[in-house]
Parts: sequence; structure tokens; C-alpha cells
Amino acid sequence: MKRLLPIGLVALIFSLFLASTPEAQVRIVRGFRAAITFVVNGLGTTTTAGLTLENQTAAALGAQQYSPRFSQIGQGFATSTTASMPVELGWEVRPVQGAAAPSYEYYLTGRVNQGAWSTLVYTNNSGDWIASGNIAVAAAQNFAHAGRSYITAPGLGLYNFHADGDVAGLRFQFAGVPSITTIGAQFGGSASILTGSTDTFGFIRVGAATEGVIAFATDWGTNLQQGCTANNEDGTPTYVQVTDKTMRLAGGTRAVPVAWTSSSVVNWVCGGSR
Repeated sequence: MKRLLPIGLVALIFSLFLASTPEAQVRIVRGFRAAITFVVNGLGTTTTAGLTLENQTAAALGAQQYSPRFSQIGQGFATSTTASMPVELGWEVRPVQGAAAPSYEYYLTGRVNQGAWSTLVYTNNSGDWIASGNIAVAAAQNFAHAGRSYITAPGLGLYNFHADGDVAGLRFQFAGVPSITTIGAQFGGSASILTGSTDTFGFIRVGAATEGVIAFATDWGTNLQQGCTANNEDGTPTYVQVTDKTMRLAGGTRAVPVAWTSSSVVNWVCGGSR
């Protein structure tokens, strides 16, 4: 039968041990063969310390006192040297000197084979999170500002910026999606959409024609009020008419059409909000 030591007894044992070795680093190498469980019952919703790592040395001007690090160490194998190496991650509190009162930062750092520590991420008393590398979310998850706004990525190269749940926002599409904007109908026989074009921004070599239809790679949606502008690179006007899934381009204006030439290139910019 597994027996648990009362937390008060554990605290007493550690206190007596530390009292006999002041300012020393305490290491228990073979003291425990299994997991250690601290049981503190009857707390309700009261915040109560279960395990405390404390540095009691007073700070001075320009000389803060970090907390002891809470470290976790595993062992990894290096194939080129055929050696096992310790891999360590640690959390620590770093006080920051202040005028009326100090603030704090909480660091997660790591190192391999007892090398130099590298900062992975840290937070502060303002609730900011600062990462040394990229921050990513799992597939189908969102970056969110709780109760206000969030960013979704419904597909590769697509980003929606929502201002109020699903009822308002902006959408952007970037190059590199598997199915880009395509020619829907008409245009000249030599018409082609230039590489890298998307629903949001692109170019089409229209060919010798008067008008044509571009099919968007994705549906802007019936609730999205989208708008597009287009410009012929030779300077002549271009008329634009947009639906949820298509964009009709015509040379000239609605009242006065102008035929394109085989070398005409029209570029477009589209955006939407709801």
C-alpha cells in the first residue's frame, strides 16, 4: 500500500536539512524511487502554495535577485557523437526594477548538454507574451482577442480578420494557394492570369477582347460586401462588376466600351468587409 507523507512532515524534514546546510545547493539523488505527491486538502477556491522556491536575499539598486529555477531534465541522443546528452527546460521569475515598485517577468529557457541558456518565451505583469521564435496554432484553430476580434485561416493563403464574431471583418488572400483565381469566360484567345495572382490582388493578360469574367478561387460570401478596382496598364479605363464568386472586367467604361489589345494587361485589387 502506498503511503503519502503529510506535507507538514515533508516541510519539516526539508527545513531541518536546509538549516544544517545554509546557502548550499540541495540535491536529493537517491532519496526517492517513485513519484512524489503533495496532498493539500480543503482549499476550496483559496489560492494556496503547494511548493515554493524562494530567494530571500534582498535586492539592491541595479541588482535584482532572480528566483530559483524550476528545471525539468531529460536525456537525448546525438547520432553524430553517439552520446547521450541532458536536455533541460526551466522556469524562473526575473524581477524588474521599478520606481514605486518592481515588476516581473517569467521566463521559460532551455539548454542542451549544459550549454548556454536560450530564452524560448516569457511573459510579464502586463500579460504580454514574447516569443523568441514563431507562434503557431493547430489546424482549424484561431488567434483570438477574447470578446473583441480574432484571425482565422480558412484555407492555405486565406486570412479573415473578424472584428465582431462572424458578422464583421476583412478577408485577404495571398499567393501560394493550390487553386488560384482563374478565367471564367470570354477574354481573348491568348488570355492568361499571371503567376502569383489571387482573389485579393492579381494581373491578367486579357488578349484581344472587349470584356471577360474572372472566377475567384473562393467564395467571398453572400454577407461580405466586397469591392474591386482594376486598371489597364496602358492607362485606358476598366469597368468592374463583382459578385460573390466572379469579377467581370470590361475595357473602357460602362457607357463607352473600349476593346483591349493582345498586349493589354489589367491588374486588380479586391477587398471586402461585413
